[in-house]
Amino acid sequence: MNVFRQAGIYVLAGALALAGCSGEKGPAGANGANGSNGANGTSCTVTQNVADGTATITCSDGTSATVANGTNGTNGTDGTNGTDGTNGTNGTNGTDGTSCAVVDNGNGTRTITCGATAVTVSDSVVDYSKMSITEKAEANMTIVVTGFSVGADGKPVVTFKTSDRKGNGVKGLAVASPSSVSYRFGLLKLAAGVNGSANDTWVAYTAANATSTASAETAAAVTDNGDGTYAYTFTRAISGASPAAVHRVAIIMTASGNPFAPVNTVRDFVPTAFATDLTNQNEKVDPASCLECHTRFRANANGTGAAFHGGGRYDPRVCVACHNDQSRFVAIPGTGSTPLVNLDVASVVDTTTGVWTGTAAIVNGESVFNLPVFIHKIHMGEDLTLKGGTYRAVPLMYETHYPQDIRNCAKCHKTVAKADNWKSQP
Repeated sequence: MNVFRQAGIYVLAGALALAGCSGEKGPAGANGANGSNGANGTSCTVTQNVADGTATITCSDGTSATVANGTNGTNGTDGTNGTDGTNGTNGTNGTDGTSCAVVDNGNGTRTITCGATAVTVSDSVVDYSKMSITEKAEANMTIVVTGFSVGADGKPVVTFKTSDRKGNGVKGLAVASPSSVSYRFGLLKLAAGVNGSANDTWVAYTAANATSTASAETAAAVTDNGDGTYAYTFTRAISGASPAAVHRVAIIMTASGNPFAPVNTVRDFVPTAFATDLTNQNEKVDPASCLECHTRFRANANGTGAAFHGGGRYDPRVCVACHNDQSRFVAIPGTGSTPLVNLDVASVVDTTTGVWTGTAAIVNGESVFNLPVFIHKIHMGEDLTLKGGTYRAVPLMYETHYPQDIRNCAKCHKTVAKADNWKSQP
């Protein structure tokens, strides 16, 4: 509400000049007197009446008036909202895809079957002959035995696949090629009571019979299928086969100068049910435990020959291809020209000094070269009672010092299926 102020009103009285009759013009009249100033207006004040929204105007002359405030203007009308759009319809769920199965064919291919549709694809393959020195060293190759059969000529055929650390098949590893790769193969069966032994033992088919010494075959030729898979046919036809017995294929792959770390592999199975893998089901020793102490048993890639067998043989499951009970038969005097002796024969060992002449091959009715006997005698070392002569393979094994308590059997006998045999079936 504005504040109003009453202004005074001023009235000026002017002289009236009256017109006369005709005659001479009279002299000019004197100037009229100045009019007096008008009186000052009355001052007023305005008071807001909060209770009813009016205002009272009070003037100093005693007059007053009350007036109402003006009415607020009406707000403008809101514009009309636009009509909402219609929501889109949800899409239909897609149909479930068909489940698929992948089968490894064991020959460098895999078959993918989806419903009634199947397709066979080849695994990735690298060529060993084209690999650089670094690639060979870093390949960390592995071998898996994929098949076993016996041909019409009685000769066993083993198939296997070689892969690098990335899972690629590796071709170009056949012998008699510029790769300088060499293989040794063993085929054995597990038998009990051989030569009167109370223990089970691996009997090699590469020997003429169970009473002939044997070793793994050095392969003359390996078939390279060009996709990382290979096949080898043993040179000797097997005899005395026991289809229901547990069998073992052992493979050693090395190369001159060790451009890659040597590979040892085995597969245990029953010929009538090859698909059932029995590997490690008959083991008493953990293969990895050997390498915990004997780090140089396996040569490093691009490393020089290790302290034992050039670094190519490091897995005890492979060692039994040669180190088995059959090794006794090369040792019986009169069966060969080597000066191997049986310490059980009277007078061979001097009972006073424990010394003998020649190389000991049999003692206490067992072949010194048979792996369980061989390993235990080496580890007993300085605690052996017969000293002074030489033993087969490790001539002065009685000078060996085992760096821990020999009663720590679980150092080697652990992890595997029959690890407790040392105490349950000593």
